[in-house]
Amino acid sequence: MTDKTQTNPVHVIPTKALFREIQAMPVRDLKSKDIRELNGIRKDLIREACELTRCVQWVDGIIRLNTIKAHRKTKN
Repeated sequence: MTDKTQTNPVHVIPTKALFREIQAMPVRDLKSKDIRELNGIRKDLIREACELTRCVQWVDGIIRLNTIKAHRKTKN
């Protein structure tokens, strides 16, 4: 592939969060699922929550680093 266009990796592969699909799902549809399906959904939601938490921690860390850098510049 010769295309060397810079892309923002956050937006390269848009995905729909599972929790949004579950929120939009009528309760009767959720109730109609068997225990195995519900446990699978639960497991996926837990994984999604962990991934989200990790991303928030990354952003928090970057904010802290940028704050420290800005503070150091003002001291000099």
